[in-house]
Amino acid sequence: KLIIQEGFVIELYELAKKYMMPDLVFHCKEFLKRNLNSFNFVEVGLWAEKVNLEEMFETIADFCAKSEDVDMESDSFDFLPPSIVRKTISKMKREVHHWKKKAIDKSEQL
Repeated sequence: KLIIQEGFVIELYELAKKYMMPDLVFHCKEFLKRNLNSFNFVEVGLWAEKVNLEEMFETIADFCAKSEDVDMESDSFDFLPPSIVRKTISKMKREVHHWKKKAIDKSEQL
């Protein structure tokens, strides 16, 4: 059984990558995806950009677009890599469009 702690997962990922341990790399990425929160999303985003981990960009953008704990007006959002910010805004636009369509459909039923 593998126990990964949040404070060491990025370092563990980098060591697993260096020593070619694909299973451990996978578990580290999955851990980061499952444990993304409003306190670590910027750090994870900066790290994902540094190691060019595109799949984390999507996960972080999804988190930012859907989380009520992420304030796009906050200073921390300014530190996110631009590629993640663009993905987040795009996802938020799609979400708004989806809810707008649902509201119109609902109002037409009334």
